[in-house]
Amino acid sequence: MILGILLLSLIISVPVGATLESAFETRLEQYAYRAQDNEQASINETIQQAQATDKLALFVFGAQWCHDSVALADAFNSLELHTTLSEYYVVQFIDVGYLQDKHELVQSLGYPMYFGTPTVLVIEPNQRRLINENSIAQWANAASMTTTEMVQYFEDIVTNHNTINREHRVSADNEQLQQYTQHQVARLLAGYARLGPILAKYDAGIKSPAFIPLWQEVKEFRVALQAELLRLRQINRDMAYEGTVELTARDFPALSWEQTTP
Repeated sequence: MILGILLLSLIISVPVGATLESAFETRLEQYAYRAQDNEQASINETIQQAQATDKLALFVFGAQWCHDSVALADAFNSLELHTTLSEYYVVQFIDVGYLQDKHELVQSLGYPMYFGTPTVLVIEPNQRRLINENSIAQWANAASMTTTEMVQYFEDIVTNHNTINREHRVSADNEQLQQYTQHQVARLLAGYARLGPILAKYDAGIKSPAFIPLWQEVKEFRVALQAELLRLRQINRDMAYEGTVELTARDFPALSWEQTTP
């Protein structure tokens, strides 16, 4: 996620009868971060549609203020990438606003939390299984990726997702991991709740001396937590065949928003 104040793009639907090439002179509605009335129902519908059309479901959690989220949306609007996505995926964009609490939506897709924007989740719809967990973190730097690299990423998943799905099929329900995850996610959400309103003001041009230090602290925590949870989830899967798994999790120190009041 890279800081930057970005103007909202005008989202224009493709007119009836427009050519495919001319469509990409505007913006496609499905590749836009906008509020929805019932996001969980929309997620379920996307998965059902993917299942019915023998495609994968692809969810993007992002925001219009985020440079990397906008870069990814721009790439999705390119003819090169849209051609691949429309053939193999059913895509849904989900607006996280100014770091809103979306953890229940993300967890319904098999991932603990959105740790950066954009967060890209690919779901095999028949078993509703997340299949790109090991590479999710890279999308927080989407602006540094080329469109060709993105096309290759999504085509590789299509080619290899059956193998990936088999590798992730066995995982033990680990109460220790679940409790640790929920506790740490709650801590991150508290940081988002503190940072979000300041971020919104920053985006509107109202600077606060508290913004940069808090942004950096939240960033360091969310990046480290994402890596730690990935490590623990991989250990949990690897050890599932052997019975009970005893995990040694990182103990993160107290954070500023846990020690002070706004």
